[in-house]
Amino acid sequence: MFSRLLALCLICSTCLAAPAGADQIGLENKIKAAYLFNFLLFAEWPALEGSGAGTPVRLCVIGSESLGQLLAELGNRDIKGRPLAIESLPGLNSRKQNTCHLLFVDRKLPTNAANVAEQLPRENVLTVSDAPGFAESGGMIGFYQEDGRIKIAINLRRAREARVTLSAKLLEVARIVD
Repeated sequence: MFSRLLALCLICSTCLAAPAGADQIGLENKIKAAYLFNFLLFAEWPALEGSGAGTPVRLCVIGSESLGQLLAELGNRDIKGRPLAIESLPGLNSRKQNTCHLLFVDRKLPTNAANVAEQLPRENVLTVSDAPGFAESGGMIGFYQEDGRIKIAINLRRAREARVTLSAKLLEVARIVD
């Protein structure tokens, strides 16, 4: 499993050297979709562990229809023996946010990272965004670009507060922020 994550990170870190354009945005979304799927494999939720084996792992997306469509293609896969459910939510004020295990919020929402992080559930939901400074502003995992590559920043304190456990293998490939 670790070699799979490491391979994904190496691929992701080398894929974004081309100039921005429609193809670049599509590639960026594919990389983010792969990361999101793998985050589910390298995270644990105590609330989920206490539920029945048929309880799905819910990955929710706010603000990115194209990313939601890419993720929907993964909907027939299992996460640690549980079915995967992908759902697009209408906005930050959706009541369904609290039923998600991983919630991705697109940077295109008309608010800043601190406001987004403040509006998200505080427990049992792994929050992820590509909004600039998301992890530093109270979100759990933030995508950022460095030298033309997509990388991840993790706010470990925030994840612990939410009772979401992140694998040491995931932490090895991330920049830890507070």
